[in-house]
Amino acid sequence: MEKVSRCPVCNSISLTRLGDHTYEFPGDDVKNNLISKKYVRRWILFKHILKTDDKSTVFQVDMCGDCGFIFSNPRFTAEEMELKYKLIDELGSVKARVSNYPEKYRDMRAKRIFDLVDGCRGDLGLTGSARVLDYGGQGGVNLKYFDENGYACEVIDYEEWPMPGNVKYAGRTLNDVQGNPEIVLCNHTLEHVVDPVDFVSGIANVMNNDSLLYIEVPLGAFYREYQRVMDIEPLTHVNFFSEQSLKEVCDRAGLNTHYLKTEYQQLQTVKYWCINIVVGKAPARENIKPRSTSSQLGKKWGYFGEMAVDRLMNRVRKAAGMS
Repeated sequence: MEKVSRCPVCNSISLTRLGDHTYEFPGDDVKNNLISKKYVRRWILFKHILKTDDKSTVFQVDMCGDCGFIFSNPRFTAEEMELKYKLIDELGSVKARVSNYPEKYRDMRAKRIFDLVDGCRGDLGLTGSARVLDYGGQGGVNLKYFDENGYACEVIDYEEWPMPGNVKYAGRTLNDVQGNPEIVLCNHTLEHVVDPVDFVSGIANVMNNDSLLYIEVPLGAFYREYQRVMDIEPLTHVNFFSEQSLKEVCDRAGLNTHYLKTEYQQLQTVKYWCINIVVGKAPARENIKPRSTSSQLGKKWGYFGEMAVDRLMNRVRKAAGMS
């Protein structure tokens, strides 16, 4: 790990410290706690990355004053992240959790992603089926409607999963991908990587001039996100995006923005605020202005309010036997 004094996205020295987070060693009973992301990730941190007898450690959260990027500090190295995923794969902890996700929510997500990306292709005059690559796509569940509509679907992920329908597992990294996909999906992956610009640039290198990249990340510029997530453990979410900083990453990777919106949408088990962006090498039809980190941070109570109303209405519907 390395403590940094510059923004990992734009290299600015204009950093503001948002807070500190202290983590305790969870113990050595990891095999009996595979469902607990908090336990597994803290165990990996202390036993395999820090390699220390200390029972606690401190991380801070910083925000860039220029591009608005929020991130944890110190930063992990690429090798440390690779080790994390290797250990998670060996433990099987992600598969243990994902097996409990409701199928109806997975289908809702898959349909929303298909409609959005297919619609963007139509706006650019691109029609017919194409080749789709889901980066970090686990068991390929987000590809359901692409597969049903004749798209050739592949997944790369650090774990090999059983694949549905005609979806194929391509391998662990972009180096395993043959040719140029017309669509790349990157769902809730960018918040985990060491260098977001380098990561998106790598995807851009395998895209052709008509390819589209869809990225979905949690709204990190929201107190409940970077504060609550960092309170749990520091090894999973290391980047916290606003519309401003996410577009900055894509701009620096040489990609133009065709769609950008923050939406309250269904995830695997809950609804949550997420940023959705569709980018590509083709010129954008309009100049999309992102919401700044400061404006999204300032809307904290608005985000909380909409979440509270939605969850209250869900309780009312359940009580009335409507869901």
